[in-house]
Amino acid sequence: MLLLANREIATAMTVENAGLPLRTWRVAHRPGKRAEFLGTVEAVDREAAEAAAVEAFNLTEEQRKRLVVQEQRVKAR
Repeated sequence: MLLLANREIATAMTVENAGLPLRTWRVAHRPGKRAEFLGTVEAVDREAAEAAAVEAFNLTEEQRKRLVVQEQRVKAR
């Protein structure tokens, strides 16, 4: 896990997805109407990104239910 500009970047790698490219996912928590940005994680799919976020940001089961995980688009040059 890296700490970059007060935002954590976690990487989720397992034996099953070791050969697949990692994508960057934005992670936010929605306690009310507005989402609170937590940081980004790198994972091969949404499920792995959610699991990495729960571990990286020490989320409870209740917080996990309100977790928002979106793939971060790569900007074209």
